[in-house]
Amino acid sequence: MDQLTPIKQEFVRIIKRLKQQHGISYTEMHRQTGIKHDLFKKASAGQSFAVTDEIVEQLKTTFARELKQYPKAQFGGQLASDGMDLVFSGRVVQDPGLVYEMDEGEPVPIKGDIQSGTHQLLADQPLQAWLKARLVLYLQQQLGKSYTLTVGQQALYLPTGSIRMIHIGVFSRGDFHPLKESVPRVVIEIDSKADLSGIGETIAYFKKKNVQLQSLGVARIIWIFTESKTIWTVSEDGQTVSQEWDTDVLVLDNVSLNIQSLLDEFVAR
Repeated sequence: MDQLTPIKQEFVRIIKRLKQQHGISYTEMHRQTGIKHDLFKKASAGQSFAVTDEIVEQLKTTFARELKQYPKAQFGGQLASDGMDLVFSGRVVQDPGLVYEMDEGEPVPIKGDIQSGTHQLLADQPLQAWLKARLVLYLQQQLGKSYTLTVGQQALYLPTGSIRMIHIGVFSRGDFHPLKESVPRVVIEIDSKADLSGIGETIAYFKKKNVQLQSLGVARIIWIFTESKTIWTVSEDGQTVSQEWDTDVLVLDNVSLNIQSLLDEFVAR
């Protein structure tokens, strides 16, 4: 199995997206770009291959129109048109409704019932929204200029056809560029908007998402659950530690967070 560097990951993600979501064959990609056909085959098969920034940019420039849009739906909670079919990895899904993430080509729906109109969309509860803003401010102050933080519904793309949403990303400053895809060192999730009712055991969703994020190079994943007031921390070796949110939780470089302390500090003002 070839060791995928960030540039290789981006190349694989692009060609698989063009093929799976837009029906563009590797032969057609070769014809339009002049990039060797063998490169597409090796990359898609997980074999050893070499690719440069120039090749990736050429691919992105040639297929700029396709890469700016998703066929028949948007991800991260956007609504697909009524009655519209959605194609994932050659499989047609009828009335997909709201798709939150993709798991190896399979749609992960957003919470709620589309028939009754109770989908949560991406709306946060006040506590969730406050935590996102407060944690970014607090961690940026503690970590300093060596790190950059992002907040929102950020998509991370995997070569397997998975698209995972993250709420907060902590990036080494030198690894992050706002116009390029980057992999955070730490991911912080505050609850989940995914509908887990049809996925089997809920824990399986979290475990698989953790493994996929770690495969990209994420070193630490922190899940904050506002209802139970607990925090799961997944370390680089895959071990998960569960803590109450009134305890100190290590984030990075000896910087910790304590949710209860942040809440108490706000209330005391």
